Amino acid sequence: MMKGNKKHETFHVTLQLVLLVILICSGTLMIGTSFARYMTAGASSANAHVSSFVVEATGTGRTDLCLNASEGKNSDSYAFAVTNVNNGRICDVTANYRIVITLPRPLNSEVQMILLKDDQPLFSPVVSADGLTYTYTAGTFSAAQGDTHHFKLVFKADGAITESFAFNGIHVSVYTEQTH
Repeated sequence: MMKGNKKHETFHVTLQLVLLVILICSGTLMIGTSFARYMTAGASSANAHVSSFVVEATGTGRTDLCLNASEGKNSDSYAFAVTNVNNGRICDVTANYRIVITLPRPLNSEVQMILLKDDQPLFSPVVSADGLTYTYTAGTFSAAQGDTHHFKLVFKADGAITESFAFNGIHVSVYTEQTH
């Protein structure tokens, strides 16, 4: 008689566990459905916009400057421009830019290099330890406002020079970054 009761109790415990699992699954399903309905009702749409980023530098094809002692030529210059307009497209974001000038050899004490922006000198370049690279903080372009900045790289001696100087292969780079 004890064996029959054990089977009956085991059946009731198993039935209770099955019912408990069904109850938990049903509750989870109902909560998940309610939450999903809530999330769907609260969802919205968003649009992505890709801004154009346009900065271009143009200059004369010449990348060499020469000071000639025998001819009395104690200055030479290279003109270039930096713009935020290209083929009618204007940069959509505000952008700061730097100009990096890399020389083929360091300047000597007789010659100085000046970078003019719209005929005004830019001061305090960061100069590399080897004296070959000069980095100038050059300007900012405002978002959606087309603009062009004109530059002139000038090499000059304050007085008469004792020897000629040629700087062949000067490299001018423009580095930009979007500002917030």
